[in-house]
Amino acid sequence: MSRLDHVQEVIERDYGLIKGSFSRNRKLFGPRWEREFGEMLEKVMGDDQDLHRCLKGYTDFAVGSMRLHAQFIQDGGRYIDKGYEQAGDEVYHNRDHMMNEYLPGILLSYFLWVHHYRQLLFFVDQFVDVIARADDATFHDVGVGTGFNTVQILKRVPAAHAMGWDLSEHSLAHTERMARQYGLADRCTLRRENILTTPDIPQRPFVISVEVLEHLEDPLGFLRGLYNMLQPGGMAYVAAAVNAPHVDHIYHYRSEQEVVDQIRQAGFHVESYLGANAYAPTRRIPIVPSLAAVIASKRPAASGP
Repeated sequence: MSRLDHVQEVIERDYGLIKGSFSRNRKLFGPRWEREFGEMLEKVMGDDQDLHRCLKGYTDFAVGSMRLHAQFIQDGGRYIDKGYEQAGDEVYHNRDHMMNEYLPGILLSYFLWVHHYRQLLFFVDQFVDVIARADDATFHDVGVGTGFNTVQILKRVPAAHAMGWDLSEHSLAHTERMARQYGLADRCTLRRENILTTPDIPQRPFVISVEVLEHLEDPLGFLRGLYNMLQPGGMAYVAAAVNAPHVDHIYHYRSEQEVVDQIRQAGFHVESYLGANAYAPTRRIPIVPSLAAVIASKRPAASGP
C-alpha cells in the first residue's frame, strides 16, 4: 500500500471531517496531486505518530477557520480588530500552537484546499519554471512559514539557493526540518530578522512571499521592502488571502484586485495573477475565502535620455 493510500485509510477511519476534501481533490486533480502529496507525506510525515499529529492539527485549523468565517459573515464581513503584537503572542511565538496546529494546518491545506492547490500549480508552472531557466537561481523567501514554498523551488531547481526570512523561531525550525527531510538544507540559509530594519540585504533576482500581507498592519510598507530586495529586472511572487478571517489575519483585503493594486503601488510591474475561490458563494455564505497570487517584476531603470 502506498503512503497516500495508507493516509486515506487513516483519514476515513479517524478523521471524518477531512475525508470529503481528500477524496474530492484526489479525483479533481488526479495523478499530479497524488504524486506531489504522496512525496510530501513520505518525506515529512513518515511515521504514523507524526501523521496523526498533523492530521489532528489540520482538523483543528480547518474547523477554526470555518468558525471564524461564520462569525465574519455574521458581523457583516469584518475582521476581528487585532494588532500584530497580539497576533504574535497568540500564534507566531506560541510553540504548541505553531507546531501542533498552525503549521501542520497550513502545510496540509496546500493539498486539501482547492484554492491553495490551484495556487501551488500556478506557482510551480508559472514562476518556478522561470527560476529553472535563469542563470542566477538565488532567491529570498520572506515569511517562510512552513518552508513548503522554498522546498518547491529547491527540489525542482538544483542550482537554486534560498535565503529564508521569518520572525517566528518556530517557522524557521519547521522550514529547516523540511529542507533537511528533502535533503536540501545545504542550499537554504535562514534568518530570524525583520527585512524592514535589517541593513544591507543583498538583492536577489527572485523574491517570494506567500500569504504574509494579510498578517501585517502595513502591507504596503512590507511590499516596498520586498521591492528593495529584488534586483532590477528580477521577478517576484506574492500571494495574499482575501476575505479569509483567521486568528492572525489583521489586514482585510476585500478583493483580489485590491492585492494587485497594492503591489503596483509598491512599484512592481504586474505580469500575471491568479484569483481563486475556496468554494462557490451561496445565499447563506455570499462572501467566500479566496486568494490572489501575483507574479510581478522590477523593471530596470531607464538608461540615458
